Amino acid sequence: MREHWLGHGLPAEWSVAGNPRLMGQTMLVNTHENIEMRLLKERRRTYPGGVPVAGASTARQGAWRQPALGLTLPAQPVSDDCIRLLVLWDAAQIHGEFGITLRVVHTLEPGWFGSKVPLDLSYEIKPTGGIFDMLRFRGDAQDEDLFAEIEREENEGDEIAE
Repeated sequence: MREHWLGHGLPAEWSVAGNPRLMGQTMLVNTHENIEMRLLKERRRTYPGGVPVAGASTARQGAWRQPALGLTLPAQPVSDDCIRLLVLWDAAQIHGEFGITLRVVHTLEPGWFGSKVPLDLSYEIKPTGGIFDMLRFRGDAQDEDLFAEIEREENEGDEIAE
């Protein structure tokens, strides 16, 4: 991903950061908005909820431990704290074809092995990138007719008089 981002460019104000020789050090950073996004492999088989725990590293535990995202109104000052997000990728079968899933999460605590990492944001990025591109009604087929069968003879004479 690092090579792809560096080779194909990024949107304005975004840059690639982290040490490429270290595990979990591929990050996208937006210094203007004070956002850091760390790319990690989602681990649904190993961790409940799929989000990797921070582990024993105090630096990584500090990155996972952060205050809940709040609502900021335009008149309120923006917090100086960096918003650290995890971008979790996984290989999966999507509509019968091999594909990559992406999910952005905001952690609250470092987590403990065997339990879910506490989150206050989990957003799945669709393959096309748009949230409205894959909306479908997934209702069950109903055998019931919701409209009563109305017989013509029963309704004759019910016309509104003018």
